[in-house]
Amino acid sequence: MSGCTGAASGLPLPSLLNQAYFAYGLLKPGELAYGQIEPFVDGAPVPAHVEGQLYVRDGLPLLVLSDRGIVSGHLMRFRVGTSTDAYKAISIFEPKKHYRWKAATIRTKGEEETANVLVGREPKKGSIVFDEDEEWTGRRDPVLTVGLETVCELTQEWGTKEFSPAPSNDFDWPRFFRVQMTYLLLWTVTERFAALAYGPALKPMEKIKNWDPTKRSLRR
Repeated sequence: MSGCTGAASGLPLPSLLNQAYFAYGLLKPGELAYGQIEPFVDGAPVPAHVEGQLYVRDGLPLLVLSDRGIVSGHLMRFRVGTSTDAYKAISIFEPKKHYRWKAATIRTKGEEETANVLVGREPKKGSIVFDEDEEWTGRRDPVLTVGLETVCELTQEWGTKEFSPAPSNDFDWPRFFRVQMTYLLLWTVTERFAALAYGPALKPMEKIKNWDPTKRSLRR
């Protein structure tokens, strides 16, 4: 689909910037990344759905428009004069290797309208079908759930006792390396959180340099 040029490393903007936006992934209300677009949203996002099916690749949901199912999400409208900035924020956040823009029929309670939505780019390549009954959420990401729980368990098991100075051949190297492994897993959890909250397409140092902790969003 043709569109205006967005960020150099992000998606192009959708062709119709005055249309509402349907979010089913990380930019939904309640998700870690909603703060990226919340300042632009006009009124409360409306629960809605679109006909289609979800696939998951790299932990991210990819929409395929079809009549095989229902994908839930939220329909949002942007404040007058902010649509371009809102779609720029979305296009910077979402990785272009995963998504492209499409206009689709979105249904709310008893109503329907055409809105901009991101659909998967080659959605069946390297992905799995999302077949859970519940609506997709990044808060069930295994790195953020099982990974963080594992860090806590291993810290209690290996990291509560100080290391005593000792000659190299008597030092408690096995426990030391287990603590190092736990520390590296903690950084994996931290980087995963940053990716889901501030942009999967950004490199770790880009997130650190651009993050504004007072707004929990990336500086523009």
